Amino acid sequence: MLQETYHSSKKNLSQPSFTKKKRRKMTLRDFKSLFTVSALYSGLCLLLFFTAKRQLINYGYLFLKGKVNLLSGEEGKVASYCVSSLHGLLIVPSAMLYLTDRISLSTWRKLIGISIGYFFIDTVLFPLYMTNVRDFVQFGIHHLILLFVIVAYFNARPKLIAQGLLSEMTLPFLYACKFLIKIEKTDIMLYKFVAVMTILTWVFSRVISFAHIYYQLYKKGAPYMEYAIFAPVVLMNYYWFFILLQKALC
Repeated sequence: MLQETYHSSKKNLSQPSFTKKKRRKMTLRDFKSLFTVSALYSGLCLLLFFTAKRQLINYGYLFLKGKVNLLSGEEGKVASYCVSSLHGLLIVPSAMLYLTDRISLSTWRKLIGISIGYFFIDTVLFPLYMTNVRDFVQFGIHHLILLFVIVAYFNARPKLIAQGLLSEMTLPFLYACKFLIKIEKTDIMLYKFVAVMTILTWVFSRVISFAHIYYQLYKKGAPYMEYAIFAPVVLMNYYWFFILLQKALC
């Protein structure tokens, strides 16, 4: 009896069991919280868009050059810059906190509602300011794919989604750059700073980060379908980076 117990304990010591911590499944309460955050942020985006647009219409004369309002007819597009930049300023720190284990998965599941609300409402707002058909189709497809990927994988692959959303750190710099171009202030130091920061953040948070995401999918033995789902987003961002470099070198 003692000998059998000894062999049993020896076997347990020589073969330690590594139990994988199971991820808690989403409950109805989690879905309600996610929906609430998404709905509230969608409302905030609408409020910000129409408020910014109204202010630009009322005070667009401040951006006069040669008695021409440089923002005339562009108020909706500039207002969308504010909406997109706010999303980047909110979701990037949230993703960083989750990736560094400063906040729990449960909290991240709620914060992801910010991105769901943003991509949904920005797609709805496209017809109000997007006049170029090519841009409308391109950005519309991009937003719809991102919305699908986030909704489909935020629970199954939360770390990869968080890493992917780090790409939004480029938005405040990118849209500051576009705004300065519209008001013809490309000769000031601020423009040069945001232009350099746009390229640098794009390299690290999109070009390198997206390549790392693909490596992680390969490492985890992900099915080919997931490669195909992520591919359009990755290819679009690489294409836009090529356009950015072309404009920077011109």
